[in-house]
Amino acid sequence: MKWLLLVRHLESAKNVRDSFAQSADEDHLTETGRSEAALVGANIAEFLAFLRVTRVRVYCSPAPRTNESVSGLCSRLGVQARELEGLRSIVVPETAGLSLSELRLIDPEAARELNLYRAGLFDTYAMKHVGPLARQLERRVNDALLEILSAPAEAAVVVAHRSALTAALLGIAREAGYYPKEFFGFLPIDFGASALIRVSDRNVSDIVFANLPTASMNTWGRELALTVGLD
Repeated sequence: MKWLLLVRHLESAKNVRDSFAQSADEDHLTETGRSEAALVGANIAEFLAFLRVTRVRVYCSPAPRTNESVSGLCSRLGVQARELEGLRSIVVPETAGLSLSELRLIDPEAARELNLYRAGLFDTYAMKHVGPLARQLERRVNDALLEILSAPAEAAVVVAHRSALTAALLGIAREAGYYPKEFFGFLPIDFGASALIRVSDRNVSDIVFANLPTASMNTWGRELALTVGLD
C-alpha cells in the first residue's frame, strides 16, 4: 500500500446536539451532511486519480453516519465499504448519550476538563472517565490500521470518527517523531476533512497533510502530495 487517506464523517445529528457517543449508535447524517456526500466523494475520487492509484479499498465504522458519508465515494469508485469494528467512536459509559449542557449540570469537573481539552490544554490520558479508555481506543484503532495496511491495494480511504482518527494520527505522528509519546491532545478535524499518509514498502508512514477540506484536495492537496513524490 502506498497511500492512506483518513476522512472524518460529515455532519450528523449528534454533532448538532453536541452529544456524546453511545453503544447503540444509530446516529445519522443531517440534511446538510447528506447533501455534501456526493461532492465529497467526487473530490476524493478525483484526488485518488491524481495519485495514480487504481486499486482502492474503502473502510468505515459500522455507524450509520460513516456509511452515509462514504456513499458518494463508493458510488464513484463502484466499490462497497468494508466496516471495521476497530474504527468505532470511543464510548464513555458515564457520558454516553448526554449533551454537553447535560454534562455541565451532572459533572461540572468533567465538563471543565473537556473544555480545556478542546482548547488544546488538557491531556486525554488525565481526563476524568475518558483517560482509562484512551489507550484501549489506541490499541483497537492501531489493530484496524494494521489490517487495512496489509490489504492488497494501492490506497485505502478510511471514513471514521474524530476520536478514532485522532488516535490514528497521533500514533503515526509519534512513530514519525512529531509528537510526544505520553500525551494525547486535541486535534482539529472538521467534518469531511482529510489527512493523507504516505506509506513506504516497510509500512513506515509519514503525514503529508491533515485537516484539509476535501474541496482543497485537488489544489493545495496536490501540491503537498508532490512534495513527497507520487512514485
